[in-house]
Amino acid sequence: MMEPSSGKVIGIRLRNLGGSKYAVTGGKEGLFIPTTEPEPAEPLLIAEGATDTAALLDLGFTNVVGRPSCTGGIKPLVTLTRIRRPQGVVIIADGDEAGRKGAANLSSVLVAYSHEVRVIEPPAGVKDVRAWKLSGASRADVEQVILSAPPRRLLISTTIRGNR
Repeated sequence: MMEPSSGKVIGIRLRNLGGSKYAVTGGKEGLFIPTTEPEPAEPLLIAEGATDTAALLDLGFTNVVGRPSCTGGIKPLVTLTRIRRPQGVVIIADGDEAGRKGAANLSSVLVAYSHEVRVIEPPAGVKDVRAWKLSGASRADVEQVILSAPPRRLLISTTIRGNR
């Protein structure tokens, strides 16, 4: 796990052959940030976890990051969004209620830091990005879902009152 402003490793996550996840003692919660150079024209894609992030990289996306859980990583994601200043942000929720709630919460925060935020999820019956890729999804499939998702934008309105 990395800290976005310094790029330093601040934690290590492990998974055993049975699928159980562990964190090395003494680490802190951060983001899964690939070392690939992000394509500036791509939106920032935010996935849940390391394996979903790896699946997006395997599909050819370069501006990707993984959050530590469906509710974690909000502060470091704000920092990363402010540093990278992407064209937009796409939050990819896991296909469950917790994933949807976490994505909605994150979008309500990031909309203040990006001109546009979209929230998507894999097709019905598919758990997450990794499973979506394993079921045969291509980059074009993911891009189509992104384009069909309505953008969330921060709207500010003002009222001018008469002089007194």
